[in-house]
Amino acid sequence: WSGLHEDDEDDDLHSADARNSPHSIASPFSNAARFDTGFIGGVQQFPSKTQWIGVSAVDFNASRLGTTRLRHSFEMPAAATVTRARAFVATPGYYTLAVDGGDANPALLGPFTVFTRRIIYDVLDVTSLIQPSPRGAADVPVQHALALTLGNGWYSQPTVGLGPRMVAMYMSIDYKLPGGHTNRTVVVTNGEWEAADGATTLADIYLGATHDARLEMPGWQLPDYNGATNAPGRWSQAAVLESPLIPGVGVLRAQVMPRVEQCETFAPRTVKWFPGAGAQLGVWVVDFGQNIAGTVRLTIPEAVLASAPAGSNVTVRHAETVWPNGTLHHLYGRAIAETVTVIVAGGTTSTDATPAALVFEPRFTYMGFRYIEISGAALARHQGPDVPVGVVAHFVHSNLDRTGRLTTSSPVLSGIVRAAEYSQLASWMSVPTDCTQRERRGWLGDASLAAEGQVHTVFAAPAYVKFLDDIALTQTDEWAAHNGSIPEVCPNYGHGAIPPDPPFGVGYAVLWWNHYRYYADAEALATHYGNVSAFAETLIVQVCGGGGMLDVSSHGDWVSVANSTIDATTCSAKAALDHHANSSCCLYMECPDFVLSGFYYILQLRILHAAATVLGKVDDSTRWAALEAEATTALASSQYKPIPRTLGYGYQTDQALALALGSPGGVLPRADVDSVAAALVTDVDRHGGHLNTGIFGTKWLLPALSSFGHGDTALAILTKTTPPSWGAWIALHNATTLFEMWGAFDGDPPSSGVASHNHVMFSTFLPWLYQVVAGIAMDDGDFGTGMLGAPHTAAGEPAPSMPTGFSQFRVAPRLLGSLTMASAAVVTMRGEIDVSWQRSARVVTLNITLPPGAVTAVTVPLVCSPAAAVVRESGVTVWDNGVFTPRAAAGIWAAHSADLPKGFGDGVVFTAGSGSYSFNAICPPA
Repeated sequence: WSGLHEDDEDDDLHSADARNSPHSIASPFSNAARFDTGFIGGVQQFPSKTQWIGVSAVDFNASRLGTTRLRHSFEMPAAATVTRARAFVATPGYYTLAVDGGDANPALLGPFTVFTRRIIYDVLDVTSLIQPSPRGAADVPVQHALALTLGNGWYSQPTVGLGPRMVAMYMSIDYKLPGGHTNRTVVVTNGEWEAADGATTLADIYLGATHDARLEMPGWQLPDYNGATNAPGRWSQAAVLESPLIPGVGVLRAQVMPRVEQCETFAPRTVKWFPGAGAQLGVWVVDFGQNIAGTVRLTIPEAVLASAPAGSNVTVRHAETVWPNGTLHHLYGRAIAETVTVIVAGGTTSTDATPAALVFEPRFTYMGFRYIEISGAALARHQGPDVPVGVVAHFVHSNLDRTGRLTTSSPVLSGIVRAAEYSQLASWMSVPTDCTQRERRGWLGDASLAAEGQVHTVFAAPAYVKFLDDIALTQTDEWAAHNGSIPEVCPNYGHGAIPPDPPFGVGYAVLWWNHYRYYADAEALATHYGNVSAFAETLIVQVCGGGGMLDVSSHGDWVSVANSTIDATTCSAKAALDHHANSSCCLYMECPDFVLSGFYYILQLRILHAAATVLGKVDDSTRWAALEAEATTALASSQYKPIPRTLGYGYQTDQALALALGSPGGVLPRADVDSVAAALVTDVDRHGGHLNTGIFGTKWLLPALSSFGHGDTALAILTKTTPPSWGAWIALHNATTLFEMWGAFDGDPPSSGVASHNHVMFSTFLPWLYQVVAGIAMDDGDFGTGMLGAPHTAAGEPAPSMPTGFSQFRVAPRLLGSLTMASAAVVTMRGEIDVSWQRSARVVTLNITLPPGAVTAVTVPLVCSPAAAVVRESGVTVWDNGVFTPRAAAGIWAAHSADLPKGFGDGVVFTAGSGSYSFNAICPPA
């Protein structure tokens, strides 16, 4: 589209010709769309005297891990026809809402944020749940019921422990009366509501859930329920509570990102029975075939309920792996119970009023698991190979739209891509967490490392807007004590160090700039500039002696491959040299701390330089560029060794970071770049073709290799099936998600069995596959040397314009190793880009789809010289032995021989507009 014009005569809208493309066709207009808004801006409370209600502070300490029921009845005219009904629900914990008995809230978990400064509320369409009035007198009011169940969430979880379970709800119901009259009924939470303890007596993020069927109250969510009659003594007046928000500071904000919901279902793949010995009962171990974050729906049939003593239980324990004998392996969980227990009422039989089975699935917690173990005294009369209960697993995560797809001819690559995608989704629980089964917190290092891969596979823009705000609010919350620093974990609540290890703290800038690059969100760029700048100032004051060198660190290149040849004396000396207090940690640092911290300090400054330029902050841009130049010079002068052309210790992380900084303008003399890349390959060879990097070095390793002529080496590392490697997890250990450590294998001894089997931080190979192997990349600089797209310029020079949101991109797939096929698609802010290629001994086929309005360079890779190749598009010759055939195919405007980076072979670059193309590049017989 080149624009929309309004016809002054008939007030119709017409599309203008899309003149920039020679074969564009105007699309029809879309259907009209409707949407709701939240309250404009941030508000401190809902209108109409809405009050916070829930569990009193006194009761909170005694029953903080259970759930709370809240109910309220209201009347409407019998003749009313509801036209629109919305419920605005705010809680710092978790909740369910039923309207006339119907479930209104699909979310399982609520948002995690800085609760004293922001409570995120849901807007729920409950129009269809308000039951129509029964036939009768039109002037008789009809009863309706609202029923809330409150869970603890993070707010009331003991490790956070900010306060009791509470909720504020404002509900508006628009309706019509006979004759066309309209009216509105408003219902709010206040002291008129009733409260009672819930049947789920444990609902904890870490400990799991316990549900006591003896405490159930059938019908309590329905309009005709009477607590005094049906459950005498168990209902009381709800407590009216103070707002959890800081007065005058905290605000209510509408939910902007997808809720945490059940997104996929897994049935049992196998069930294994382990008989008990003596009086001990047996257990069943179920394999669902996929490691997930989620819950299990447990169905206890009537036959079991009828024979189970009152108070007996069915227990479900969760784990990511099993021991070699098939029993549950839960040691990695440390203190996390991940257990669900259902206590049965006993002697239950099927009647009209009683269901034939007891069905329970936790709503206010989740587990990280692939396997479950089923046991319990309620199953004592049903021992044997056939599991007597029904189970189904639900994958639970923030319901982000999947927008990426990538497959290749390599089964190993297909396996690790699938594993990475599942780890990515499992990590999203309102914030991007580190793991599913242990800490479950928003570590900035993990989140920033995974971010670029995630924007290729899911639409995460609203999620990152929310998380960036979480980081800024956490920074504000800590400002008085830490003057602009941020913790390693956001939201914090005592988890993670502050000040942070620099690579973790710089994660804020990385997330912020990554969001701007891929989603073109200028508002977020401006909003967070001051916060990111303030954190940079906390790094500047730590620079050693004012000479530009940042040499503080606590984690190093976390969980790198341990150097088994290092002895205790060398380890202690290395730790002292790295300014690290804990010498036992040196096995995790195959890179000097000052190299890694210095690199991320430079990255922080380079991002700020680019952002200040975009925002028109000229003085800031000049200052950031000067500081960056100073830091780069300091790192080069103190750590780069011209002989033997190594940075730091010369390990893989050192060399990859040196190459990622770029030249000129980086730490390497131009003449030494190839030698440094060759030294990196030599170190890979020295380790048998394996990587030797931790989470940060791994991020930069593959791009550094492929950008300087060693793409085949990068692919070989990625497809290795011997440890340490991603492929070993898949090929040797049947992994369905990515592990936390290179050695985190099934059957490890207890001392090393604490590693997570579902961690997102090693998913950093995904952008490389999309951008290099599939060839879909934004055209914003040399991939691998562009430092996340932040352009390098000298102090005082303006940064070049930054294409964002794929406003400019290129399609340039590379033929690497033995791959014979790759196919990928990415939904960008400009539309979908789809690329697939195949190759044989003489022919390369490339099929692409470019989004509307695109004009881009498309590289067709060749297996021979461009001078000897013939390229056809949809059967029409567009390139013949080194000569472009103009105007032969619609949408192809120009072509030239490709000057491909070293190590990528030959190709022809075509200029193409939007549309779909099918290229065949044919080379003569050898």
